[in-house]
Amino acid sequence: MVLLFSYFLIWKSSLKLLNLSIAYSYRSTSIIWSLIWSYIFFGEEITSNNIIGSILILIGIRLITID
Repeated sequence: MVLLFSYFLIWKSSLKLLNLSIAYSYRSTSIIWSLIWSYIFFGEEITSNNIIGSILILIGIRLITID
């Protein structure tokens, strides 16, 4: 519950600082973070498909956030 509440507070404060389209695009980085944390804590294998997918996500975020 504490983590969920912390997530809510961070999300709410980011909406005050950023446009909604930018905030949602950065929210998609959670997939990349879960990949990194699963490797660190659980020893999950990072495949080439994971890396390609992460790069595509980052390119998409960059394209959305370009002014």
